[in-house]
Amino acid sequence: MAGWTSASRGTCTGGSGGAQLSRLEPLDFSLGEVPVTFPYRPGLLAFREGPAVLAALEKLATWPDLFLFDAQGIAHPRRLGLAAHLGVLLDCPSIGCAKSRLTGCHDEPGKAMAIGFISILTRGPAGR
Repeated sequence: MAGWTSASRGTCTGGSGGAQLSRLEPLDFSLGEVPVTFPYRPGLLAFREGPAVLAALEKLATWPDLFLFDAQGIAHPRRLGLAAHLGVLLDCPSIGCAKSRLTGCHDEPGKAMAIGFISILTRGPAGR
């Protein structure tokens, strides 16, 4: 499994780390830094930060079986956030773990979350 996050200000820096999931043991780590060539546009993060992700991934010695991105996947207004976009480009399973919800609505998970409860994202704007 590989995780990824990035930051940008003039250049976009992406960090990628791989871990052996059964032992949660780090296997590899790399950084990729590229000039920002695409302006910030809400919903189009893959075009701005994707090149840094790819630059970091090129340096990994161990190719992961799964990617975990600090970005949206299919829970995106266009159903193709950075996690889903790069999963398709890399032909590898990917999961988006974003900090905020961009679209849809859901019930709060509640106390049952500790035992594996999931909350389904429904279509439509929040609150409808």
